[in-house]
Amino acid sequence: MISPATSRFNDLSIRGFRRLFDVQLLLRPLSVMIGANGTGKTSVLDVFSLLAKSAQGKLSESISELSGLSSILTYDRAEELQLGIAMLDAPHGLLEYSLTLRPQAASYAITEERLCEHISGYMKVFDHIDSHGDDVKYFEVDQNKGIPAL
Repeated sequence: MISPATSRFNDLSIRGFRRLFDVQLLLRPLSVMIGANGTGKTSVLDVFSLLAKSAQGKLSESISELSGLSSILTYDRAEELQLGIAMLDAPHGLLEYSLTLRPQAASYAITEERLCEHISGYMKVFDHIDSHGDDVKYFEVDQNKGIPAL
């Protein structure tokens, strides 16, 4: 179980979201965003919201609220949206989530999605979700064996 007192977001990666074409943010226990208008502060907050909605199973709703995937991709530079976030859970380890979306007709396709855990003291990375296009696998925590999605 993750304890709120010892857990925190460690870093955020954004590629292809509005003006944030390629951004890596190292997050501290207190992170402050300061900048002129139009530099991406709200876009960073929108990415956090998008990731939270994805975790709640409401990714489609969130993208619709942002006027669709095509409207949030970095204009004339990005063909897909890549997001990644890592959570440090001391003393257990690091939990990483990444998501790649690509426009498809009037909607989008999830081309990659991965949730994995780096547990302190183990060399092996434990997968929870590993998805590449139509090949979607969920893993049993105790055995780390892939279970094909239905």
